[in-house]
Amino acid sequence: MTGGPASPDAPAGRRRVLWALLPAVVFAALATAFLSSPWAITWNDDWTQIFAFGAFLRDSLLGGELPVRSPWLGGGFPILGHPEYPVLSPFTPLVLLAGPILGTKLVVLVVLAAGAVGTFLYCHRTLRTAPESAAMASSLLIASGWTTAILESGNYPQIHYFWLPLLAWLLARPGGWRVDGALAAACAIGATALTDGHLNTVVLFGLVAVLVLAQSPRYAPRLLLFLGLTAALAAFKLLPTFALLRLEDRAIEDYAGGLQVGAFATGDFVGLACRPDGFALGPLPWLVAAVALVNWRRAVPLLAMGAIASWLALGPKAPLDLFWLVTRLPVLGSIDAPTKYFVFGLGFAVIALAALGIDRAQGRLRPALALVATLGAVVPLLATAWPTLTTLFTEPDLPRVRRSYEPLLTDAFDTGAWAGPRDRRPDLYAYYQKGIPLVRWEDNFRLSTGQRPAWALSLTGELTPVPDFPGAAWTAEGRLDVPEWSANTVTVALPAAAAGRLAPTVTINQNASPNWSCSVDGPGEAAVQAAEGADALLTVTVPAGSTRLRCEYRSPDFRLGAWISALTALGLIAAVVFSARRRNAAPSPAP
Repeated sequence: MTGGPASPDAPAGRRRVLWALLPAVVFAALATAFLSSPWAITWNDDWTQIFAFGAFLRDSLLGGELPVRSPWLGGGFPILGHPEYPVLSPFTPLVLLAGPILGTKLVVLVVLAAGAVGTFLYCHRTLRTAPESAAMASSLLIASGWTTAILESGNYPQIHYFWLPLLAWLLARPGGWRVDGALAAACAIGATALTDGHLNTVVLFGLVAVLVLAQSPRYAPRLLLFLGLTAALAAFKLLPTFALLRLEDRAIEDYAGGLQVGAFATGDFVGLACRPDGFALGPLPWLVAAVALVNWRRAVPLLAMGAIASWLALGPKAPLDLFWLVTRLPVLGSIDAPTKYFVFGLGFAVIALAALGIDRAQGRLRPALALVATLGAVVPLLATAWPTLTTLFTEPDLPRVRRSYEPLLTDAFDTGAWAGPRDRRPDLYAYYQKGIPLVRWEDNFRLSTGQRPAWALSLTGELTPVPDFPGAAWTAEGRLDVPEWSANTVTVALPAAAAGRLAPTVTINQNASPNWSCSVDGPGEAAVQAAEGADALLTVTVPAGSTRLRCEYRSPDFRLGAWISALTALGLIAAVVFSARRRNAAPSPAP
């Protein structure tokens, strides 16, 4: 029995697969350098925090508790609402399976791989370039200085800008207000960027909007639907974040930092040196991209996004400071360096324009030019990135090393360190760091706190115990034992001497919040006292005769957001299933 005739698309499909191997090889080379020490860490403060958050999340989940709050940082605050670092996201299973160090590194590579695939699909499907042109663009994205700069500087949230081409490919297609599989995938990607990265990744959505609408204004309904559904899908993160920002009344006026940026325009892009705000590509992609301007109509979306991103990135050095207007928008006032968020728009525009430039060649010349251009640009970039990435994580393989450590947490703002309760589980971030004695939290929230530190930290880094430290919990009569302390709960053992006396007042060394709910094991109810002042501690009046007090932190913002996210996810699944059934039920066109 012989098979049917080969599909006319089969040779084209094999050609796409063959050229896709080119960026796959480039990705493997970069990943090998990045994972040269899989479980090693670095002294970089940003990476230290990322690993610590991942470890805190992993320990809490494996212990049977969703960490809505962290009791060990800044006097205790709702960590799920932290807008910069991931606490709970679709990538959480990777952290659970591979651990906080290797798991976080794998997340970086997964996002980068998705960006490379998205670049190939956007160039090949949306811009309709040849596979070899798309392969060159995908390889450039992987090897660009942007990747190395993010990893070297520790700016983990910026990895999600790699989603830009994939989102543009999923959204730049007809569909109107209809929800299909591509739109649902775009919403899932957008929600991941919001929950796993910085809240300022909303700038990413602005770049996507410019790129998609410049492609065709008729994609506007699809774009608006994407933005609304993405926000609803990420509501479990967004609502606690907004509540935390309201609690802080945070208004960062650091835009003056933008005055120090703007010199990236030539050196960082045309050169091969990688800097935290740079997007090194080398001179070759720029020369190839210039060829694309011959057919400027195809290049309009990329030129529009590149021009707007460049203008915003220049900040006060631009003829008209448009970025100042961006900082006046809600949430975005925390951006203090315009280049780091908009430089990706210009860099990707050059990469995609280079693909259009290669596509101008005809016949057999085009594959040869694509290969030469790829090697000519990628090889020098990888040669400069390799030593940086291989030495980035130089600490020893800590999970296999046993060394002593001090279970202390440094609070860089009030120069105090609190040891917290000492129980059977080492419970501070030093433990999560597998041996690092101190963790600096220089970029964390400046929440008002009256927390009493157990240790004083001098400017030289020396720790000395505070003589009058009252303990993790106390009454007017002295310290109390704290047998249980986890992410959201704290249990205090009350002394037997309190029985038969007046109702004692228990103070717990944590920030006060209306979200605390307390109970006792005996008759009567515990009464949480209203907070007096911004730096009030959790204070509870317990009935006389009680022997155990249990306080639990519950977030109504997270609960409401979780319901919104769950219902949105179910609605998206139902809409995709309905759309697929309707498409399958449609009659096939006549031959």
